[in-house]
Amino acid sequence: MQILLQLSLSLVGGLLMSRLAKKLNLPAVTAYLITGLLLGPYCIGALDLFQLGFNSAEEVASLDIVSQVALGFIAFTIGNEFRLEQLKSMGKQAITVGILQAVVTTALVDAAKASGRRWHAGVVQCKDSFYGQHSPQVMPVSYELQNKWEAWKRLGVLASEMESAALFTVAAHRGVRCGSAFHVIWNQERNAAGLDQIRDEDTDSAIRVGIEAVKLLIDRDRRKVR
Repeated sequence: MQILLQLSLSLVGGLLMSRLAKKLNLPAVTAYLITGLLLGPYCIGALDLFQLGFNSAEEVASLDIVSQVALGFIAFTIGNEFRLEQLKSMGKQAITVGILQAVVTTALVDAAKASGRRWHAGVVQCKDSFYGQHSPQVMPVSYELQNKWEAWKRLGVLASEMESAALFTVAAHRGVRCGSAFHVIWNQERNAAGLDQIRDEDTDSAIRVGIEAVKLLIDRDRRKVR
């Protein structure tokens, strides 16, 4: 009974907030986010008023199936908006960007090998919330942040940073090549496990690899022209 009350309150709250958001020229998703925050365990839920809202992160996590179904409907709606002409146009750009990224990545790897430096190549996670990763337990949506971080780890993501997504977006728009070379300052997983590690903020190696990679790209471009 309590779950039905909470779900009903969430639906009604989302509907009312979306009406308010529309008057303020805000997207409906903003209204849903605000509703979730208000009804979550760090606002109304924490007050424990007549079982209104969700009293703990565990209660929210127990309704994960509802979130998955909602995401399914959102994905269906997005897919329904796609047009074949748009997909063809996006496909060409995606292929172009993918090839350019591979070329730059190859140059970075070659530069690292030539310099004798230790390197890893792979997928990294780019985020816009630094403390959401390093202190998820104090965030309003701690359960979601922690679950996402575990998912990234299981997918084999090598590192987490905050800058490259913007660079790749601008590069794709400008039609130029782009790549990222990272220097590992410290490993938060080793830190969480209580293992020893040396904090190293000397980014000289990453900078030199980047410079050498640019030189390789210039040299290869000149050879093609000849």
